[in-house]
Amino acid sequence: MKDKRFINKDTTSLWISEVFGVDLPPSKLHRYKREGDYLFFKCEEKYLYDWEWGDYCGNNPTMVFVVYADSYCAELYDECDYKGFCWKNESIKELVESYN
Repeated sequence: MKDKRFINKDTTSLWISEVFGVDLPPSKLHRYKREGDYLFFKCEEKYLYDWEWGDYCGNNPTMVFVVYADSYCAELYDECDYKGFCWKNESIKELVESYN
């Protein structure tokens, strides 16, 4: 059965926004993929922090972020440079196996 939270960019960016307590517009979610209990997504780092509270003070790189998706709150599990990240199923499955 397909997870309704991740059926398209709109629902995926809404879930990310809700669990991080931020606003990630669907247009700023560049790519995503769910594998097992993990969600891999590519966006600019600034969209994961609350600007109003001054939580973000970095240089805003675009990264591939990994979040454990079977939780009510989000915590970044890992982050990777998007330039060297491979979105192929086999590569992502290997990453998930290394996390478990």
